[in-house]
Amino acid sequence: MAQVGRRPTPTNILDLRGSRWSKTRTAQKQEYHSCILLPTAPDWFQEKAQVLWQHIGEEIETLGILTPLILALLTRYCVALVQWEEAQILLSQEGTLCETDKGYKYIHPCVRLVRDLGQELLRLEQELGMTPGSIKSLGIQPKKAIPHGTKSDKKAQFFRKKT
Repeated sequence: MAQVGRRPTPTNILDLRGSRWSKTRTAQKQEYHSCILLPTAPDWFQEKAQVLWQHIGEEIETLGILTPLILALLTRYCVALVQWEEAQILLSQEGTLCETDKGYKYIHPCVRLVRDLGQELLRLEQELGMTPGSIKSLGIQPKKAIPHGTKSDKKAQFFRKKT
């Protein structure tokens, strides 16, 4: 039978928020939350997906919520984002309307693909904590941007490691 109401917030996310409920919940119910290190991207990924995997995976790893289940979501997200980008490029080249041999116009099939992938990406972004609402629910404070050319910006550049 389906659970009624909101889904329970995972305990490690409650810990990030500083919630008092995180300590009482672990005594009530054991949850699966073994944090892992980010493995290398799957071999079958395209180059763009591998770059996304590394960049987004490192961000999730620093939050301490990277688990094998999150890796599956991250895999789907990287693949869907690359597909969405390719479909967008195709639409920008060919346009949203196509024409048959008889002159009838119809909507390009990629329009539906872009829409469906966009919905899937939004759902995955919410699960991975990549939307403003989900970032706020994790209790993460955004880093302040340093205006370019200020003294602190120059100081940061001076102490930055040379690569």
